Amino acid sequence: MKLFFLTLIIANLAFSQKYVVFENNKKNKAIFDYNDPNSLVSMLVQSRDKIIANVTRDGIITSGVNEEYNLHPIDGMPYFSYPSNFWPFQLADGTEWPLRKINMNESARDMLNRLKSQGEPDFEQPPAQFTDGVDFLFADPELFAKFEVQYVKCNYGATVRRPDQIVYYDVNQIDLIVVDSTKIYFARKSPYENKHFICLTVKLDELKELERLDYLNESLSKTITSKLREYQLKKKELETVEGPIFNLIEYDAYRQESLFNTYNEDEFKVYQKTSCIKNIYPGHSWPFQLADGTEWPLRKINMNESARDMLNRLKSQGEPDFEQPPAQFTDGVDLLFADPELFAKFEVQYVKCGENQEVKQPDFEAIYWVDYPDPAVYLKRSFSKDTLGKFKTSFSQLLFTERLNNKKGFDQKPQVLMSFGSSYEYYENPISQEILDLLKVELAPFSLNKEFSWQQLISNRKGNKISNEDLKKLIHCTDINENGIEY
Repeated sequence: MKLFFLTLIIANLAFSQKYVVFENNKKNKAIFDYNDPNSLVSMLVQSRDKIIANVTRDGIITSGVNEEYNLHPIDGMPYFSYPSNFWPFQLADGTEWPLRKINMNESARDMLNRLKSQGEPDFEQPPAQFTDGVDFLFADPELFAKFEVQYVKCNYGATVRRPDQIVYYDVNQIDLIVVDSTKIYFARKSPYENKHFICLTVKLDELKELERLDYLNESLSKTITSKLREYQLKKKELETVEGPIFNLIEYDAYRQESLFNTYNEDEFKVYQKTSCIKNIYPGHSWPFQLADGTEWPLRKINMNESARDMLNRLKSQGEPDFEQPPAQFTDGVDLLFADPELFAKFEVQYVKCGENQEVKQPDFEAIYWVDYPDPAVYLKRSFSKDTLGKFKTSFSQLLFTERLNNKKGFDQKPQVLMSFGSSYEYYENPISQEILDLLKVELAPFSLNKEFSWQQLISNRKGNKISNEDLKKLIHCTDINENGIEY
């Protein structure tokens, strides 16, 4: 009997000490110091794009603030959205059917009534298959209203989708961290009560996936800028009339707003006009798709025929000389007419055509370099261990900005106007090996071979062990059990 109670006490003690809490104090500065680019919270800020990218596919980082946000409607809480799958319309046999918008002039209610009365003859789906699903939607005004909103958003031929999913999170104002055997919970103070609420949850064994941005000093920025400018000019000379390969892609900086300003297209265009090295490449044939999935080169065979008249002729007569019946052109013509902006672009290109010429896409302007008066460069890196457990660095991007007001490092908030390397994490070295070899000397000091100090604190659990009941006093949640913190 004594052995039984002793075993029970040890089991309860082990479970009560499952959680370790790190508070924002001097001892844990390596974790909470936002001014230190090597701290854990600072690397979270820098890895904001990875947080957003991975939450959509059960990746390294998942947010747990949806329900908590509803309890604590804090103004200014960051969030992002990602598209959902098709609306789950259920047929009578239990299978799900993707509802499509095949008529731009047909309302959601009319479309559903048509399915209920006619079915989908082209897909051999009789009306009886749709009756229950349609009645179910009509019976719930709130649900139908949501469906109607999503239906209106659809383009021609598109599938009706669920509303985009909204995920709330926060990587700034973190002042409490909780660790268990598999996860690390980041929390911030609630303004409504003397408790914290969880704003981000990360799988513990995936912290190594976090990335870091290093600001390169003025001298190093200028050296790298000079080398890469010469590199790009040599590559430009190798380009052919087929199209650009080595041009710079405009950097999408919206996921780095915590460090960089939001991307400003107008500001970028100023640089394009005043200090860009570029080439103009002629557009290829306009990709008009036939009903069988092949592409057809549209031609201007009558100088007095407008773009709209030409498309209507194809839809009503087809191309007899090439044995293409009208049905082949219907979907493509309807798609162009359904999008006024797209049709306007097509019309401009059609007007430019000579007699019997193919309609071309707009010319493509490829940018090879942008000359900044005072360049500043950031180096983006990720860290991992090889099969032998050795710590290693992978260089993923060089981000080019302009130094602002003589401020240095994280005090400035420029926008990124060009970059080398891709942010897609499935590349081991997104910066090409050719560029890594070119900048071998400049990048050598950044090849770290040791772990960050916060990693040791977290992995060794050098915080305060805490019981479930005490943790409930710190964290706003519904329960704490063997599945983790539930909220």
